[in-house]
Amino acid sequence: MESAVLDFESDYFTLFKLQEGVYAAIAKDHSITGANAGFFDLGDYVVLFDTMTAPKATQDLIRGAQFCCSKEIRLVINSHFHGDHIYGNHAISPSIPIIGSLDTVKMIKEYTMENLAKYQKEARKEIKSLDVQLKTETDSSKLFEINSDLDFYLTISQHSYNLRLPDLIFNKELQIQGSKRSVQIIDVGAAHSVSDSIAYLPDDEICFMGDLLFENVDPSWLDKKSVIPFAVNPKNHLKVLKKYADKELKYAVPGHGKLAPSKLIFKSNIEFLRLKYPDAFS
Repeated sequence: MESAVLDFESDYFTLFKLQEGVYAAIAKDHSITGANAGFFDLGDYVVLFDTMTAPKATQDLIRGAQFCCSKEIRLVINSHFHGDHIYGNHAISPSIPIIGSLDTVKMIKEYTMENLAKYQKEARKEIKSLDVQLKTETDSSKLFEINSDLDFYLTISQHSYNLRLPDLIFNKELQIQGSKRSVQIIDVGAAHSVSDSIAYLPDDEICFMGDLLFENVDPSWLDKKSVIPFAVNPKNHLKVLKKYADKELKYAVPGHGKLAPSKLIFKSNIEFLRLKYPDAFS
């Protein structure tokens, strides 16, 4: 089954139709968004999975839902607390609920907010530096990246900027039944992060995996401690990957990187975990 690239313009991501009513937003390489996202039509409304980094990218996701489904987003899922997946919450209307696990909410309060405060403290200096870079840079892709970074710092330095926390908190698992399809929102526990939530569409055989999956597991990460932990809990991470690999999904949408055959992407991530955390699997 082949996904289709849609004729939808966004500087931040490429939009793929995985199946009628199910779409993946795959971040462009040069984009500040960094992380992937997606949305799906339950029948009466659309659910958004993750909000990327830049509020403008989130606005494009909202436009994308209207373009693909002719419906508004009525619910947002935050997969975990890392900023590249949730800073875009700022662009979500207060009338639209955001859902997350209890531990995700705790970590946003304890960690993500603190990290954001550091970015805000450095914003004035970064804005000046980026303004200087704009005057000398000529490469179009680098110019876009500089402008995206500039937009990010300008946005978070505004008094009106507010990183919304999830206001609907679920424990373990929540199933939502729509008139077209159902979705299982599952907190798999500590794996990549302290708490990772996925969106599993059983009838479509599609799962939005968040950062439990990376399309390209860089071998250089094996020896780097500075990379945000690939797995906080390697044993559980491996267990989750094996479970969903056995389902032989049509699509397993990774948190980062391109769409790839699910068998290959699960295999590469499982092997990477074994290499990076040999003591955990001995």
